[in-house]
Amino acid sequence: MTSAPNPRQRSNGNSFLLLVVLACLTGCFIFKGGKKDPGKGEEDITTNTPDKPDTARIPIEIDTIEKPPQKKVFNIAVLLPFYLDSVATYDFESETPEIFPDAYLGLEFYEGILVALDSLKANDVSVNLQVYDTHNDTGKVKKVLRSFENIQLILGPVYNRNLRIVAEYAREKKIPLFSPLSPSRTITQFNPYYFMINPTIDVHCHRLIQWINAHYKDYDKLILYQDTGGENEMLEKFRVQLQMDSGRLVNINTQLLMDTTSVTPYLSPTDTTVIVIPSFDEPFVNYLTNLLHHLYKDYPLMVFGMPTWNNYESLRTEYLQDLQVHITKSYWLDQFNERTRTFNRQYLERYKTHPSEYAYRGYDLMLYIGYLLNHFGLDFQEEMDHLTYRTTFTTCRIHPSYFTNGSTISTKVNFYENQYVHILKYENFSLTKLNR
Repeated sequence: MTSAPNPRQRSNGNSFLLLVVLACLTGCFIFKGGKKDPGKGEEDITTNTPDKPDTARIPIEIDTIEKPPQKKVFNIAVLLPFYLDSVATYDFESETPEIFPDAYLGLEFYEGILVALDSLKANDVSVNLQVYDTHNDTGKVKKVLRSFENIQLILGPVYNRNLRIVAEYAREKKIPLFSPLSPSRTITQFNPYYFMINPTIDVHCHRLIQWINAHYKDYDKLILYQDTGGENEMLEKFRVQLQMDSGRLVNINTQLLMDTTSVTPYLSPTDTTVIVIPSFDEPFVNYLTNLLHHLYKDYPLMVFGMPTWNNYESLRTEYLQDLQVHITKSYWLDQFNERTRTFNRQYLERYKTHPSEYAYRGYDLMLYIGYLLNHFGLDFQEEMDHLTYRTTFTTCRIHPSYFTNGSTISTKVNFYENQYVHILKYENFSLTKLNR
């Protein structure tokens, strides 16, 4: 059984002090690894053992043949929204100082990065980390870029309007740029230096279709939708790739209160029907899950939905469980995983609070980047097709995405993107991960 991370209980103590320190820094941190025992093999990089300190190994799982570590120091720029100029608006003499609310994302992400650096340092990975506050301001981002010297890799920014500026800079300067959060396909084009960690919605749909075809190919299938126009392209993709007749697409009129007659002609009282609902409209999804719940005892159903559904407060978990709802997610936290427990322990000791989603993301991405640089140097693109990376919250299978124009696919790389998503199912009043 797996579980999602709980929202962070914001205890300001050490986080506030870190923010104040950030406000005073010039933007340069050097983390150099110590001497490494030459007798240690690749298992020291990929596994944890109880007789060593938590930071003695990079706590990730890699499905690949490793190359010998690089013996270099890499210059990495981190661009995050800390809003440091807003720190001064708060009372420093208060016993419980408050952090500017918008600063939490960048701060928590950076806290995760710092914990990762401890593990990298223990594995002789040397990083010159230069940290910049973007303020989520395009003018300040451009100023930061003009100040760069000898930067070899960029992590961030997180917001699209800033990311577009930095992506063009990275393409021009031929510097690898890792986008930590944005799932947008429209940030940049023909940019082999741009790496997306958060999968696009196209990847989510494609993997969900693959899962259905692999496990439920011979089941009767039905797509329920509302004809609003906004999701028609995604609707057609599901129909074609699931090899469904257009007659199995049912336009649902939500104005008719619980009109089950619009669905029952397509259902079987004996065989399970796979129902796909490619919608991000919470009221519509809520309407449909309520409607289908009226039917599930008489007609066996299995529903496949979108990655945002577990965030919809109006949906009832027991209904989702009864309907065997499957969704996809970009990130998934297994609290019982030893790597997760190790990070939770380190984070709690350091910050006196539990990690947030962004802390996990920062930790995972910094470990991933450190691993790539340490083993493959700046030519890691050539290795990504053969690499699957897993740690606390993130699984990465980074592959090139090629530019498409209608049905024509270019041979030129558009950018690199993560092709892995988690397939999850509601059961036992929670979500369980199904795929490896």
